[in-house]
Amino acid sequence: MRKSLGSNTTSSSPQFQFSMTLKHLKADALQFLDLSTSNIFVDSDLDITCVIDWAFASTVPVSTALITPGLPHPRDGTEQFLDLAFKSGFVADRPHGEAKLELSLWECTRRAWFFTRLVLLDGLQDYYYFKELYTSVYKPTEDINISVLFKTAQKEDKLIELAEELADDEEWAPEILKYEEDYFAIIRNREKPTAKEATLIGIERHAIARKINMVSGVSQDFVADHRLWRWIEEMKRDRSIYAT
Repeated sequence: MRKSLGSNTTSSSPQFQFSMTLKHLKADALQFLDLSTSNIFVDSDLDITCVIDWAFASTVPVSTALITPGLPHPRDGTEQFLDLAFKSGFVADRPHGEAKLELSLWECTRRAWFFTRLVLLDGLQDYYYFKELYTSVYKPTEDINISVLFKTAQKEDKLIELAEELADDEEWAPEILKYEEDYFAIIRNREKPTAKEATLIGIERHAIARKINMVSGVSQDFVADHRLWRWIEEMKRDRSIYAT
């Protein structure tokens, strides 16, 4: 869905339709949830001329719409100077007749970013996102222990019932294992150094995934943070050295 620069705005224009939607929603804001460098077009002066794939747009709270867009992908965080530049540009471009946005809306944007990353299941550091979000909301006086927090919550009646419901899914274990085998088989087919090397790549990744899953089940305090990924990279590097 796109509208070429300079074309007439008609009732068939997607932009016009979205404008009509906003008119009826009034207070709700529209956000492009999948905004990335793949669907933004700019001219030689870096002015945006077209944004495509508006099917991913959705109404959101105003504070969520004010989140500085992360590029090249929405999951990417932004530096403070980019947040300030986005805010100043947004404020400067607003018509003088419009009411100013409340300061509290801007103050909630960082919190909204953490929440969005968690609920969209598209984050790269969920543990860090949750800890920062929890600290921002509840403002504990001491450093929060996430493991203890989760263990305490697991004793609540509603979560006990949820755990029992999820346990029923274990009867699908053979089917899940088949999905896993198919997934890593696809990886082996995509990686094409040689047939033997490709097979080893798939086996290695499968082994790492199974190992992480096993460790997380043994230790409730296990966190897959930067230390784990650094260990994996060192292990793979050492293996390649010894192999040669």
